[in-house]
Amino acid sequence: MDSDDDDDVVILGWWLKKMKRIKYWGHPLIRVCQHSTYVVARHLCSDPVKFKDFCRMSKPLFDRLVELVIPLIARKDTNWRLALSVEEKLTITVRYLATGSSFKCLAQFFMRGERTIGLVVAETTEAIWSCLQPQYMPVPDENMWKCIAQRYLELWSLPNCIGAIDGKHVRIQKFKHAGSAYFNYKGYHSVHIMACADADGCFTTIDVGDLGRNSDGVCSVLHV
Repeated sequence: MDSDDDDDVVILGWWLKKMKRIKYWGHPLIRVCQHSTYVVARHLCSDPVKFKDFCRMSKPLFDRLVELVIPLIARKDTNWRLALSVEEKLTITVRYLATGSSFKCLAQFFMRGERTIGLVVAETTEAIWSCLQPQYMPVPDENMWKCIAQRYLELWSLPNCIGAIDGKHVRIQKFKHAGSAYFNYKGYHSVHIMACADADGCFTTIDVGDLGRNSDGVCSVLHV
């Protein structure tokens, strides 16, 4: 055999060894979704109050958000498995954003794999941002800054003010090979969130994920 044949044999052997370790595509319990939280959540549509308590948003607003993100996160069913519906993806994501539950907790909550939950949250949050950011948090232009400054003058008697900026350290587990990059002056690892608000307290610009070792003042200089 030549070198190409040797490579094929090695790859085949590795794949067969890997397949022996994989007992099933999805856990048998997850396949039985009759009692999953999403199944129960669908029945909440008949009760607006209970639906809002669960999803932290009204049913019409939820439906509107579904319409916006469908082109970005909708997937087709395949011969291997059925795709998650857009409604289920959005329900998982809004529940994560509303409660801050861990992926492991949500995986058991919705009877889905833990990795599936992580992929759903990452994909759906990015889709929500892509759809809503241009409308609700556009990049400020000169006219917008002037309107904000005028509003500060009217409400708070602060001339030439275009925003109130502050930051917050969000505690995290240390990333692998991160060293002290995320270790802050408070004595724990964190990522930095910076936000700028107008005179009415509405966010105009945000930045998430800066190194925890940076102080609020340093981040303000870097992002203004």
